[in-house]
Amino acid sequence: MLTTLQLVLIDDNRAWLDALAECLEQNGFDVRTAEGGKPGLDLLEQSGIRVAVVDGNMPEMDGLEVLRELRQRKKNVAVVVLSGEEDPELPQRFLEEGAKAFLSKSTAPIKLIKALVQALLAASFEVAVVAAFSEDCLQMLPGPSQKIHYLTGPEAAKILAN
Repeated sequence: MLTTLQLVLIDDNRAWLDALAECLEQNGFDVRTAEGGKPGLDLLEQSGIRVAVVDGNMPEMDGLEVLRELRQRKKNVAVVVLSGEEDPELPQRFLEEGAKAFLSKSTAPIKLIKALVQALLAASFEVAVVAAFSEDCLQMLPGPSQKIHYLTGPEAAKILAN
């Protein structure tokens, strides 16, 4: 079954959420947003979505706490962490807690998309990414495999229209 990749964006900054959601939606992702860790966990629970992009530094519940709570709830969610902090030890702490990738908020969108695809592969999901990727973008992503298939052009347009 082919579906558009769904993911949840969790961040305490509404403007950042909206901008990142728009960017990912333009690349064919179905994005839902949550302002903060607790609302993000609730959204993941209710929606059953298994991919999340989480801000590492939020006031009430930071990214590490979100990862720990997901593990405690035994939720199989592939998490990519974005952070504006420059602490060189931070990426390792998040990866040790189960994040599939850690990226700076200044990362180019294509690197985030690549990290999302790799997170899915690492989590052993079988997925077809249906998106309007440009040829340049496709060349930068991992190649098709048994677990991931890319559809572009008319194929993607037809599926996304449904």
